[in-house]
Amino acid sequence: MNEKEKIYTKRAEKFAETSNQLESKYQRFSLIRLMAFFGGTGLIILLWSAFSPLVGMVSIFIFLFAFGKFVFWHREVLRQQKHNASLSLINQFENAAQQNDWSNFENGEEFINPNHPNSVDMDLFGAYSFFQYINRTSTIIGKRRLADYLENDANEKEISERQK
Repeated sequence: MNEKEKIYTKRAEKFAETSNQLESKYQRFSLIRLMAFFGGTGLIILLWSAFSPLVGMVSIFIFLFAFGKFVFWHREVLRQQKHNASLSLINQFENAAQQNDWSNFENGEEFINPNHPNSVDMDLFGAYSFFQYINRTSTIIGKRRLADYLENDANEKEISERQK
């Protein structure tokens, strides 16, 4: 295993571990969220009936504010978990690429243009193509821009601007 493979493996494991910890945390807080909802609802009913509707209304607003904050925080834990899982996957893909396995990256076969002189001749697109080798795009826009860069010649000024 070369140095890059070790780095990618270590990072993938670290991100996967963080993702698993956040998943566990998310599951625990799901249960707490459910109990808080029912407990808060019961407390509001108790305050409303034992004291006055005014105390009940104030407790409703306090509960909704606090519960809303908890829900947003809970969703942030899920967002972080998904982010770390994605980072782990990216590092796994890069590790596979270090071993000449490019199958995890899109090959751009939808951009094959038989009328373009280099598209077919130079294997710009398709399985085991240059596109697949350099493609690290994550959006359709980025993928189209990369394909456009490969298909169209650029002058020196354009190349300098792209590098910036």
